[in-house]
Amino acid sequence: MSALHDFRKARGLTLAAVASKLGGVSVGSLSRIEKGVQWPSADLARRIAAFTNGEVTPNDFLKLTTVDAKVFEHSNTIVQVKIDAKLLAQAKAEGVNLAAEFEQRLRDRISIIESDRWRRENATALSAMADRIASEGVGGEEYRSFG
Repeated sequence: MSALHDFRKARGLTLAAVASKLGGVSVGSLSRIEKGVQWPSADLARRIAAFTNGEVTPNDFLKLTTVDAKVFEHSNTIVQVKIDAKLLAQAKAEGVNLAAEFEQRLRDRISIIESDRWRRENATALSAMADRIASEGVGGEEYRSFG
């Protein structure tokens, strides 16, 4: 069944008792959630996590698992992120592809980090080259056809 079902059964709780404790959810909905036929709302998933003291999490309903990145090197992975609700609503209204935006911003950020690291790692060589050019010039002046 599900982590919620296992939690409930281990404590001898009925669907009605859990539905009553959670509030705002019917026994039928809770049964469908336990069977994996229905997903809980984000709010209900949070209430379930609180009710179970974190023994049942939203990931349990989504069936997310930790994956070995080397095995899925070229595939997408589902991640959870917290986003301001108003910002998310505006992005949806504007038709923003969240996954594509996140991925591009992540690529841009990693590129900046890698560039900064390269500059730090090669600072001595870059400085030496700049000093050499300052003292000896660029070279090849005799072959240049411009100023």
